[in-house]
Amino acid sequence: MSWMDVTRPLQHDLAGWPGDTPVRLEQRWSRARGDSVTVGSFQQSLHAGTHCDAPIHFLTDGVAAESLDPTVL
Repeated sequence: MSWMDVTRPLQHDLAGWPGDTPVRLEQRWSRARGDSVTVGSFQQSLHAGTHCDAPIHFLTDGVAAESLDPTVL
């Protein structure tokens, strides 16, 4: 089995589902700016960025992600 990496970097202008939570990256404190620590926060929808929807996402009797066999994707 071989894998092809098709991931896209998460960034503020990443296209998402209309009305869904946008990707938000925020640096709250920074040692480079003179703060005592570097701390940030990250927020996103579960459907932001590169992902694979499990059949249960769109089929009433579909299987969940943990039941998928990656060798047949």
